[in-house]
Amino acid sequence: MGESTRTLADGREISLVSFFFKNLAANFSAGIAQTILDEHAMAIAKRIWPDEPCELLPTNSSIPPDLSTQFLCMGEFVSYTPLPGSQECASSLIVIWFQAGLSLEFEKIALAHLPAIDWNKKAKEFSW
Repeated sequence: MGESTRTLADGREISLVSFFFKNLAANFSAGIAQTILDEHAMAIAKRIWPDEPCELLPTNSSIPPDLSTQFLCMGEFVSYTPLPGSQECASSLIVIWFQAGLSLEFEKIALAHLPAIDWNKKAKEFSW
């Protein structure tokens, strides 16, 4: 996905360690409600990462009539900086978003909302 390390608004660096994508046209037709897509996205994330917390980024636009270019994207992000007061070494969070097309760069929606994630409240801590 291009550059895989991002900096959050609080200065924490997070790294993309795994990525999943799915074309929406395979399962849905035009006119599908965003809430149904959101529920579908969360269900898939919980099947792939059953014990990880998930954060669905806001969608800035309506769903276009042609779903063939629309993708559900999920990234597993890890921070190797401990959470405040934690005895653990790192933390992780699954981030979910929708984007038009599939490219090696994060879609604008992901870039716009990723830095604002409250990592300390939403991420799950872990150690090796």
